[in-house]
Amino acid sequence: MSIKIKEIQAKETYELRHQVMWPNKEKEYVVLENDKEGVHFGLFKDEGLISVVSLFIK
Repeated sequence: MSIKIKEIQAKETYELRHQVMWPNKEKEYVVLENDKEGVHFGLFKDEGLISVVSLFIK
């Protein structure tokens, strides 16, 4: 089993955001206005994305 964290693009967070945070909303709902300003990380288990973190620094 391989576990790793790496920086990802905002669009790579959308599927998990939708499944976990807003499953009853339209997929477009998970796209945040300031996604381009954020830094996004993914937790991968055996190459599968299992968790995401989006950081927004003001």
